[in-house]
Amino acid sequence: MGEVKNAFIKSKMNKDLDARLLPSGEYRNAINTQVSKSEGAGVGSLENALGNGLVVNFFTLTGINGLTSIGSLANELNDTMYVFLTNNTVAAYDKDAKNFIIAYNTLTNASSILVQGAFLNFSTLNKIYGINVLENLLFWTDNRNQPRKINLSRALESSTYYSIEDQISVAKYNPYQSIELYRESDLAPGSYETTLYDVVSKFYPGGGTGDITGSVPNATTLFTVPPNSVSGDIVVGASIAYVDVSQNPPVLVNTGAIVSAYNPGNATQLVTSTSIGPFTGQLANLELIFNYNKYFDPTYNGDPNFLEDKFVRFAYRFQFEDGEYSIFSPFTQTAFTPKQDGYFMYNQPIPNPFNIDVDDESAAYRSTIVEFMENKVNKTLLVIPLPFAKGEITATGINPLRIISIDILYKESDALAVKVIDTVDMVAVKADTVGDNNSYIYNYQSKKPFKTLPADELIRVYDKVPVKAFGQEIISNRVVYSNFQDKHTPPASLDYNLLISEKSPFNLNVSTLNVTDLGGNGTTSINATIIAGNVIIGGDLTGASIAAGSKIVSWSGSVLETNKIQTLSASNYTLTVKPVGDEINTTSITEYPNHSLKQNRNYQVGVVLSDKFGRSSSVILSNSLTSINVGGLQYVGSTIYSPYRASGTDSYNWAGDSLKVLFNSVLSGQTANTNTNEPGVYEGDTTSSLYNPLGWYSYKIVVKQTEQEYYNVYLPGVLAAYPRDNTLELGKTSFAVLLNDNINKVPRDLSEVGPQQKQFRSSVQLFGRVENNSSAAPTANSQYFPGRFSSTVSTIATNNDLFNADEDLQYIATTDFYEIESNPLIAKISTRKKFGVVTTSSNALTNGAVTTITIAVDNVQGVISQGDIVRGADVAENTIVVSYNGSSTVVVNKAQTLTDNTLLTFTPQNANEFSLAVFETTPVESNLDIFWESSSSGSVSELNTLILNESNGAGSLGGWSTGTFTEAVSNPQSITGAAGFTILDAAGATIPYASISSVTLTSVKTLESTPVEVFAVAAPRFSLSDEGNGSYKVNTVAPSSNNFDWVYGINGIQNKSFIFYFTVVTLDSAGAEFSAQLIEYAALGNVNPAYVTNANPPVATTCPGTINKGTTGDVVVGTFYGVNGANISQNTPTGSYLGIYEGLSFSISTVDSSGSAVSPTFIQTTTNWNASDPNTPFSCVVSKPAAFNTAGTYTVTLVLSDAGPATSICTFDVILTEDGCITVTRYSNNTYGGGASVSYTDCNGNPAVETWCAACCGDDRQISYLNGTTVPGNPTGGNTCCFIEGDEVEMYDGHFKSIDLIEVGDEVKSFKDSLIVKGVVTKALKHIVNSDAKVVKINGITGEQNHPIFINDEWVSLASQGKVSEEYVKNFYNLEIDGDKKDSEHNYVIGGLIASGLGDNVELNKLHQRQPLELTAHLK
Repeated sequence: MGEVKNAFIKSKMNKDLDARLLPSGEYRNAINTQVSKSEGAGVGSLENALGNGLVVNFFTLTGINGLTSIGSLANELNDTMYVFLTNNTVAAYDKDAKNFIIAYNTLTNASSILVQGAFLNFSTLNKIYGINVLENLLFWTDNRNQPRKINLSRALESSTYYSIEDQISVAKYNPYQSIELYRESDLAPGSYETTLYDVVSKFYPGGGTGDITGSVPNATTLFTVPPNSVSGDIVVGASIAYVDVSQNPPVLVNTGAIVSAYNPGNATQLVTSTSIGPFTGQLANLELIFNYNKYFDPTYNGDPNFLEDKFVRFAYRFQFEDGEYSIFSPFTQTAFTPKQDGYFMYNQPIPNPFNIDVDDESAAYRSTIVEFMENKVNKTLLVIPLPFAKGEITATGINPLRIISIDILYKESDALAVKVIDTVDMVAVKADTVGDNNSYIYNYQSKKPFKTLPADELIRVYDKVPVKAFGQEIISNRVVYSNFQDKHTPPASLDYNLLISEKSPFNLNVSTLNVTDLGGNGTTSINATIIAGNVIIGGDLTGASIAAGSKIVSWSGSVLETNKIQTLSASNYTLTVKPVGDEINTTSITEYPNHSLKQNRNYQVGVVLSDKFGRSSSVILSNSLTSINVGGLQYVGSTIYSPYRASGTDSYNWAGDSLKVLFNSVLSGQTANTNTNEPGVYEGDTTSSLYNPLGWYSYKIVVKQTEQEYYNVYLPGVLAAYPRDNTLELGKTSFAVLLNDNINKVPRDLSEVGPQQKQFRSSVQLFGRVENNSSAAPTANSQYFPGRFSSTVSTIATNNDLFNADEDLQYIATTDFYEIESNPLIAKISTRKKFGVVTTSSNALTNGAVTTITIAVDNVQGVISQGDIVRGADVAENTIVVSYNGSSTVVVNKAQTLTDNTLLTFTPQNANEFSLAVFETTPVESNLDIFWESSSSGSVSELNTLILNESNGAGSLGGWSTGTFTEAVSNPQSITGAAGFTILDAAGATIPYASISSVTLTSVKTLESTPVEVFAVAAPRFSLSDEGNGSYKVNTVAPSSNNFDWVYGINGIQNKSFIFYFTVVTLDSAGAEFSAQLIEYAALGNVNPAYVTNANPPVATTCPGTINKGTTGDVVVGTFYGVNGANISQNTPTGSYLGIYEGLSFSISTVDSSGSAVSPTFIQTTTNWNASDPNTPFSCVVSKPAAFNTAGTYTVTLVLSDAGPATSICTFDVILTEDGCITVTRYSNNTYGGGASVSYTDCNGNPAVETWCAACCGDDRQISYLNGTTVPGNPTGGNTCCFIEGDEVEMYDGHFKSIDLIEVGDEVKSFKDSLIVKGVVTKALKHIVNSDAKVVKINGITGEQNHPIFINDEWVSLASQGKVSEEYVKNFYNLEIDGDKKDSEHNYVIGGLIASGLGDNVELNKLHQRQPLELTAHLK
């Protein structure tokens, strides 16, 4: 038969037409269908949806009962369902929880476990809504853990492939440690050296090379080394080496001999201390190396000049198996060692024409640069710390963090780009035998980088993956998160101090001991003696037979106390103690031998904390306000000044300064706080209940130093005082010649100059660093110590312009200035003390004309000495003093022809020998207010442990439990239980009571966005008690005023959760105190609310069982009163019931006898707690509306809830029976509780009473009474009632006054004929109500619903202008205005409304008909 196909392209269901008439593209019915969400060609198409059926039994698959699915994803691309399972039902981490991710293929019906383990940290309280598959990666987030992902292919291969958080986190491991540049020396095992090597230079300064002539067949001490083959120097005592080219590869050989003598004039010029040789064959004409470089590498294949002009730093990053890269590690400091190790060399020539005369100081002031200030480093061993041991890497490179390679990064100081030197895979890392088990050593031989990283990698300081997120989606192949927490809350401050001092000696703090005997065997004690080093408390102990995980608890000098039972097999063997981590190691003196902290600078030091995945805190500064003296050194706060070194410093042996940080307290509390987002400290042990993978993991030290670039000014000496007068302004003025680049370093101010100006001002500030003196080289200068005061360049001009040479006919250019013949620029420097040398020249005037070799002189300034060179106008060249009589006569070597008063200058013959002087310019002040990353970093947990172990400091509080802290407790009561809490050390052991100096509760704050202090205040909410046995308790304090309570109120989750700050001072074995700051948390517990009577105070009551009512009319079933779970006595500081009604609400539901909901139903009307009157009871009136008139038995459930999750449920039956009811309306001029009432029989046959408000209000009531009983009449008597206290009345003079404060005789604003007139209060009325009333809230006032007001030329009720509500009223107030006047309108203004002011005056109420008609008739 024929086949009909329909593509349903209209996607339209049509049930209106017969199936035979249905148009193409439409369908009539569809069952079990769904619209495809596939990303393939079938997206949007209608397809069959299979019905429910059991396809996977979780117990069969996992072997675990009670698993719950908390999330799932149907991936249509591979027909696989992914399901997330757990049996953890609590919020906390459960180390025994069973968590699974399973996959089920709908085509093959195959199911498998992808990932399993407690580390997944699932909970049924955190459903997983964000699940996506992108390519082959499954991403998910649960708003509990950080976002995660797995590779589906690898997970399918093995359910144990993923076993730790680091492997599944979207954010990847942060390499927080910088590359180390030191290692144990191969040449001197046991000692350590920098890994910044010069392997290209054959010899050190003062050394050289020379070739042996011909072959040397036998070992000898006599060699011929021609002078023309010598490069450098051959000095007596120099070591001798050579390169053995006969080996493959060639090697450097130390002969062990030294130079005994070398005389280029002899046939046998070189004599060695011991015989060396023979040198034949390939070694003929051998080049000997003197004072050889022991690191010289003849096989070096790098670029020897690449790093010569560069300041470079190194870092690394990891690449992970799914293609991700970690962020950069911290960079090293600059890998720079100057040639000659930074020393100025001076080498006097020896009798060898080929020797080089070296005078670096003279070269420096001639060129104004230091030519040897270039990088001598051409080989660097980069010691890269690994986050795991090499033993954990498999032969194929698989490792715990799933790292596949390491990029070696390179950055130059004057460039922004970060470049990659090399990429090393993990197989090569595994094969490395140079580094130890925890590091990989990369041999960098100054080769050029092979690629530059993109710019966005430079500013990527973290992975931009949130701490946790609720939502996740894939958008344009990107994973996008929503509703996330993007960072942790850091500590507000840390407790640390700073010191700047000379670098500490190299020390890895490893100690060795010898076991003396087995006296302590079988205990935790070991008898031992120290071999080397100092025993670090808390250090790791290793050695033969030592129990695994052993740590040092104490060291008496002869007995080691450990944390483990020791079973030693023998004595007299060595034990090793290493510190936990390297935080206390001092390595910079070796690692960076030529680096130093710059002097005359201010440094601000901060700390940045990071979790294991690179999410960093802001910079945290020190809260220390006092300095601390340790070992005679003064540690100060987070900002410190580094002064110039004082005189007395040994400049030749000074190793440089370093900045030291002393941590006084731990960096962070151990546990996380989810209320404040403080992460605590990292704990990676998944078997621990304290497991915390997102806690603070690492720290790094950052430094803000805004004084940046500066110049060193290299000068050919500085002249103190004036050239002609060495006493004039001595100590106040100096002069220096500016040449070459110094002209730019010390510039003239040319901004405002005239065309004829020859002298120029300058305001450059200089600090003297090296001062020239009158000694001969190489001691012609010395270190200068300027203190904090600078010198100022006041004037710059040429020599002739500065000293007026063109105008002074007798001017003689002084030879005290370098290259005076070129008329150089001279800087005049204002100084605070003498800097430089004074002139040695002297001056005199001829006393009469001169025609012979004898010169008569006067006005002598200075000292004239034999041999002085004489200069002056018309003085013959090369004139020298032969003799001087000491007062008036000078004899020279040549006859002179001079006029009277000729100025003569006498200069010693060696006076023109110049020596180097150095000034330092004031640094440029940077406007970048940023902290710079240093290479100092480490583990937070290790540092905390060291701090606590060093000090016997408190690490945590033991037994802290606040389960008894609820709103129901009475004061005072311990919130920490009957046992209280104890003080624990870093290892978790209880600190003895005798070792605790004090425990202080310093602060308690609420956990709010703006925390409130509730302890360090006048009326604290808590107290701390010392129980005297090592335990302590935190107790509540009863409120002393109405401004605080212990109620789990409306904002209870916020303002009733607290953070407690403790200061614990402990004593170490020497009695020294250590202060630790500890933090704990507590939250006020919620207690179920309760039903009470309307008593004062309220009394607990039970829920009614059965209530009988009729079916006719509106019927009140009952009134219910409630209080929250707060303890009344705990919350009654001034006799009121403050807070016990706070945060409550009622809800109601009704079902019939079959359990079905009914409609209409019983209703509840709540009278809310009045915050302005804390005694206001909280009540609920349950009533049956008139429309609900079906007889029967109904179960009513009334739920009383408070601000928290606590509730109390009252369930009772209401039996409605048929009755004959008649409803009438009655009016009254009576008040509530004022005796105005009417008695009648209600529809259930029960006696009832109804009460009314006053006549002025015209209150109407509907009364339903039982047919056949007495008809209710209108009650008489009573008082009036209208407004509540606090409602403000406008007075005649324009100010406002509360109605409850109005007095008889007060003048109020009143209206007559639309004009403002004066109204006088003739009665001020107060009526006690103390019950519910129907009121209207309008214009900020609250009035009884029927009080008349004048609107649009007519009197209407308040109810006509606003919403009527029923609430508790304590008192009503009303005014009678002008009661003694017939022509008054009797009104007043309240809340901007004209209100009736008839008061309780019956006659006035009859005269002015402002009430409804029935009430008016009744009055008449």
